[in-house]
Amino acid sequence: MEGQYQFVKSDHPRDLMTVDFFGSLPRSIGDVEYIFVVLDAYSKYVRLYAIEKETTRAALHRILNKYISETRKPKRLLADNSRQFTSPSWSRALQEVGIQPVFCSIGHPQSNPTERVMREIGRLFRTLCSESHTRWEKHLPKMECYLNVTTHSSTGFSSYELHSGVKPHD
Repeated sequence: MEGQYQFVKSDHPRDLMTVDFFGSLPRSIGDVEYIFVVLDAYSKYVRLYAIEKETTRAALHRILNKYISETRKPKRLLADNSRQFTSPSWSRALQEVGIQPVFCSIGHPQSNPTERVMREIGRLFRTLCSESHTRWEKHLPKMECYLNVTTHSSTGFSSYELHSGVKPHD
């Protein structure tokens, strides 16, 4: 028997962050094979981090030592039910810094908004990395920029503008 469904929504930037892993990819510069994708659910602002392995430790390091210092701490963090995100160390580390862990419905990965962004990342990879599969890591800043400055048809704003309150430069 399934539990009661709960709608997870976000009313402002940094309220709900969603995460997932993209990969494995051909080994690139620095022996990285995965991208840790971090998305602000309200603004759709995305950060992409190249990592060697899809581990709890790597994900926590990017959130606690990179994402929070670059953007600010979210209130809640939504992840799927993969082993990296269901480990006790995941929930404990997030709760220690005041972030509430939230999980997608089991068997319904589409309930994680990060999945939509990962489809776009796949399209960008096919375009930007078609001639150099093992140098994809150097294209991450450009991919992140494209994703964040493109105006969304649903809002009429770019992710960058909704997240920061500032129009992006050309």
